[in-house]
Amino acid sequence: MPGVPRTHVFNDATSLERLDRAVEDPASKGVRIISLAGTRGTSPLEITSPVAARLLRQHWVRPEYLRILLSFGNIPLEPEARNSYVSFHQDVNGNVSLAYRLVYSERNRAGAWTLRQIGIYHHRPQSRSLSVFGDLLILAAGTRQTRFFATLEEALAPNPAGTPNSAARSLETNPWSFHTTLLACYADSWRDYFRYLGSQYSPIGDRAMGTMGLRVDDETIRNVKTLRHLYDLSLFGGAACASNVDIARALVARFPAIPQGEADSLRASADMLGELAESCGVLQKKIKNVTDLVGHLIAFHYQVETAKLESEVRDVTARMATLTEENRDLTKQLRELAEGTSEMTRRLRDLTQNTASDGAIVSVITVVSAVYLPGSFVATVFGMNFFNFDEGARSIIISLDFWIFVVLWVVLMILTAGIFATIYHMKGGDASLLWKRLTGGGGAGRAGSKV
Repeated sequence: MPGVPRTHVFNDATSLERLDRAVEDPASKGVRIISLAGTRGTSPLEITSPVAARLLRQHWVRPEYLRILLSFGNIPLEPEARNSYVSFHQDVNGNVSLAYRLVYSERNRAGAWTLRQIGIYHHRPQSRSLSVFGDLLILAAGTRQTRFFATLEEALAPNPAGTPNSAARSLETNPWSFHTTLLACYADSWRDYFRYLGSQYSPIGDRAMGTMGLRVDDETIRNVKTLRHLYDLSLFGGAACASNVDIARALVARFPAIPQGEADSLRASADMLGELAESCGVLQKKIKNVTDLVGHLIAFHYQVETAKLESEVRDVTARMATLTEENRDLTKQLRELAEGTSEMTRRLRDLTQNTASDGAIVSVITVVSAVYLPGSFVATVFGMNFFNFDEGARSIIISLDFWIFVVLWVVLMILTAGIFATIYHMKGGDASLLWKRLTGGGGAGRAGSKV
């Protein structure tokens, strides 16, 4: 019955007979939708090679679609982000086949943004009366946990009473609405995705704009890595969004039979996606600008630090030069002082030698005086009474009392020596040393040897 969905589930190769019966079901003259999916966004499709070969061969699927199926299980690469693998074929009977890969952005169950892909194959016969079934739509996705699958399953769910489904009847009447619904389902996701990228780089840009320099610390390195990662994501996202534009425009350009309403909807989606792709280009420039600013701030900070270090090195070098000059002057002064000290030492040595010589003379004079003065004193007291001049004999006659003069003389000499020795001893001197010095017994020689 038109508008009543019928569902068949095939999980493994043991369902080949059921698959053959479902394909050859003559009641299926409407739109046939085949969905292939994996367990995760980057996992291969959960379909065995025999089932895939039987399915593709029985539905006369063009080989161009096989390239899209084999891309599942691999992470989408940046060089392939813009490649939507759009292919269009029309045979001599007017049957049209269309295949393309749509890359879209979506939040996963953990809430994080991820980029996924879905492969679409659409075969439209020229006449449904001559075909085993009507339009054939094949969907291949890495996971069924995606918005479009949920929307499609909800819209095409069978009614409890088995009555026709309005969404299914609309799809049978206008199968091109399948493509417009797919593009519209993820067009707004690109806007949210690019807004998310902008919210991630903005705090880093605000911090960079509010500082004069940045150190290469853990936070700066983390921010630079974040900016690089955001730039890579924006490059891939912008290219993938642009590939969606190519798909929408290709559908309008290559299928003139598309109803005007669907064509207008595709053009609107293409225009919006094109503007989002251009906005992503602006976002890329802003992210690159912030990245360059962070690099310049790091370079500027270390240029300032280098300038400070060079200034300090110059100051230290100038100070060392000043100290070297002062050291040279001090060395010169020390040399002059040493020369002056040497001259003074020589003069002191000469003075010591002269003093020693004078001391020897004084010692001789002292000894002579010690002997002569007592005699002179005694002679002064007695006068010349001990000596008489005999005119007859023409000679000097010594008195018989001359011994008194000699005795007094000797006594006074001894008394003088004793008094001098006593006074010298009272001042802490050594009498024996005094005698040696008075007699010149080695005093001058020792003085000369000390100098």
